[in-house]
Amino acid sequence: METININVTKREKLGKGSSNESRRSGLIPVMYYNKKENIPLLVDSKELTSILKKHLWSNAVLSLTLPGKKKETMAVIKEVQKDPISRNIIHTDFCEVSPKEKLKVTVRLKFVGIPVGVKLNGGILNHPRDTVLVECPITLIPETIDVDISKLDIGHTLHVKDLVVPDGVIIVDKARLTIATVSLPKVAKSDQATEAVEEETAAAEPAGEAA
Repeated sequence: METININVTKREKLGKGSSNESRRSGLIPVMYYNKKENIPLLVDSKELTSILKKHLWSNAVLSLTLPGKKKETMAVIKEVQKDPISRNIIHTDFCEVSPKEKLKVTVRLKFVGIPVGVKLNGGILNHPRDTVLVECPITLIPETIDVDISKLDIGHTLHVKDLVVPDGVIIVDKARLTIATVSLPKVAKSDQATEAVEEETAAAEPAGEAA
């Protein structure tokens, strides 16, 4: 995954009143953490919102230049706080990371193809999970993980263990968790059940007449 450039400025004043004033000006308060210090910053609300619309915040790797510094640094988003009513971002935490550091991050699954059970046999695709938890160095975080579902027929299931991931990426989630499955529509299941009952009834009738 490529790093995402983001602009930050120094937050001169702290406190609730100052934070509210910043938000009214279109800026979001940020607390930047590293092993040595905590640095209060501000980031443009539209810029941050745009990034979070395109990327899962839990695996977005940011590239930024701290106030008074010349060298860029890398960070991940540790927390995003939103207003409970408006759902606008009101605060976020950035945590400095090293390019060689390994992280556990959530990655989206990208389903590729149309299952044969859907295309030819009228089945329904169910995918109870659209993300997976992985561990890998920051530089190897995949944007998405492709999941080929084209060969799934009715009754077939894909599990976490079936996923193919790049070298250096380890899946943390349990291997038996279901990723995708193709099943019969409820109407078809009901029809099958009715047919089974009718067949049993028909098979039992001659025995009753003989008695």
